[in-house]
Amino acid sequence: MGREPVLSSAKTQRWVKAIHVVSAALWLGALTGMALLGSETASVADRARFGLDRAAYLLHDRVLFGAFIVTLATGLIFALFTKWGFFRHHWLTVKWVLAGTLFAITLWPQSSAVSGMVALADAGVAEMHGLRYSDFARTSLWLAIAQLVVVVAIFFLSAIKPFGKRAREARVNRRVLVWSVVGLGAVGAAAGVFQALQLRAFRALPIAAVTPAGRADGAYRGEASCGYDYEVEARLAGGRLVALRALRNRDAHYAQIAEAVFPRIIAAQRPRVDAITGATTTSRCLMRATQDALDRAPRAETRASPRAAVQGGAGSSDGDDEVPSPSPPATPSVEAMGEADLQAACFQGNMAACDRLGH
Repeated sequence: MGREPVLSSAKTQRWVKAIHVVSAALWLGALTGMALLGSETASVADRARFGLDRAAYLLHDRVLFGAFIVTLATGLIFALFTKWGFFRHHWLTVKWVLAGTLFAITLWPQSSAVSGMVALADAGVAEMHGLRYSDFARTSLWLAIAQLVVVVAIFFLSAIKPFGKRAREARVNRRVLVWSVVGLGAVGAAAGVFQALQLRAFRALPIAAVTPAGRADGAYRGEASCGYDYEVEARLAGGRLVALRALRNRDAHYAQIAEAVFPRIIAAQRPRVDAITGATTTSRCLMRATQDALDRAPRAETRASPRAAVQGGAGSSDGDDEVPSPSPPATPSVEAMGEADLQAACFQGNMAACDRLGH
């Protein structure tokens, strides 16, 4: 395999190893906590269930995922820049296969199950759009237990180092391997940072405190662009928001559960409410689309009374374009009329004109 690069000093290796062990311990602790919390959800009341699920959600998002990334990164440093490598020992190969499996589980099915579980718990429903709380909770629990078993197995592999050294070392161009791993890591990190910044921008979307009061009855559509064009329909009646529905939404389960924010908006009669935990970004986008729908609803017309229209000749106090009643044409003075005009006026009932003619 040629000359192998190593970390610059034993002291540096000890620091990397210490970080690796601490992050692995945090990873193991987070998994243990999630498994214990998951085992309790079935035995508590609905009102307390959300607290347990939120704790599991925070452990997953704030502790487990970060600890796993640090453990993986420090493990890669040891594999690339020390004598251990990836394939020199059978137990190392098995360990990396298990680590890759854990990464896939943590990133996809477990994240999906935890977010779905806490979102339905926050919404206070057991099922929505065919998505059941019990399914999410069961999946989250068993995935946490399975990961615990695998992590403990990895710990034993690292401590015992069974199977011995490979009889024949695999021929690997270390330089190509290092640059491949670094390149993939950089692409993954850049994608993660970009997504995090994008989600942060969407969650910071300003939601105005607009209300349906004083707006015309009807159904109005609103849109919001958050990496996807969301569309909702808001129905107004009697100056109140009476119904909301999504016309265009993502197919992802968290996006479907985010529609549980609609009852909150209707109850508050404004689009700015608390988002659904586990579906925060989509909730904010649906709030923004609801605000757009309310902004498009015109003000209800207030018609002026006939008396006001005749006297003032103006529209309603809200600025509606009422057509003023025309004023009657001015009648010329009797003294200025000729005989023909006097006769016509007398015929129309003008007594002064009749007197002038001597009738």
